[in-house]
Amino acid sequence: MCSSDLDARIVNIAYQKTRRLVGNVRIEAHDAASITATASFVVTRSRRDHVDTWMGYTRYRLRREGGALRIAERTSYVTQDSMRPQNMISIIL
Repeated sequence: MCSSDLDARIVNIAYQKTRRLVGNVRIEAHDAASITATASFVVTRSRRDHVDTWMGYTRYRLRREGGALRIAERTSYVTQDSMRPQNMISIIL
């Protein structure tokens, strides 16, 4: 197999484009050691002429460590009413 054959096979693999939009970042609570915050998200994935969309929010617990904030806990919630039966969530929120 020559290099151009391999390149042609790689191009034919189903490629997907994923985009994440994050907004409405809100601090819910804070103290000297940690911050609890939420953020809304919309994730879209385009693959094989089809676009899948997921909406929801993420709750973060951040801790202060050496003058920086570190994510101690992150939980994401998908808040749509339904999803297509074949629609698998294999994205990183």
